Amino acid sequence: RSVPNINFRSIIHEYAGVRPNTNVSDFIIETDKENSHFINLIGMRSPGLSSAPAIALETLDMLKKNGVNFNLKNKYTTKRERIIFNSLTDEEKDKVIKKDKSYGQIICRCEKITEGEIINAIHRPIVPKSIDAIKRRTNAGMGRCQGGFCSPRVHEILARELNVDPKNILMDEKGTFIITGSVYEN
Repeated sequence: RSVPNINFRSIIHEYAGVRPNTNVSDFIIETDKENSHFINLIGMRSPGLSSAPAIALETLDMLKKNGVNFNLKNKYTTKRERIIFNSLTDEEKDKVIKKDKSYGQIICRCEKITEGEIINAIHRPIVPKSIDAIKRRTNAGMGRCQGGFCSPRVHEILARELNVDPKNILMDEKGTFIITGSVYEN
């Protein structure tokens, strides 16, 4: 009613906010009462982002005091190479496609995410096993259609690359099955 020109057919999702607030006016940083190896970090209002490095150090100190031992890795990856196809120039896109044709297959039309980007995400050290995990790593499904067009293809790629039955691919967490059985009687 406040803005009569809004085309409500263009709205896919509406969000009230991205950060949960509490009734406490400051950050809540405390050891969990039931598990001393779990730290509650709650109500991170502004300046939460700029406070994050200091909060991380305080959290580490709390965990150390609670008996958590940390081992410093001698060998670790400081940067993982990732191709973000949509940000490449046309010449760079051509080179990437010549190396790997899967980058020439657009799966998510809204966000212009390629099959190559999805395959790359699946074969990283922390393996995404659900459609929403792929969404979080590649943005496939984050566009205007909210996965309405690309989710079936992402589902198919996940099943193929993980070598699992498509029935075992979830939308997100345990129990969010997409395929539960056949619509045809045997």
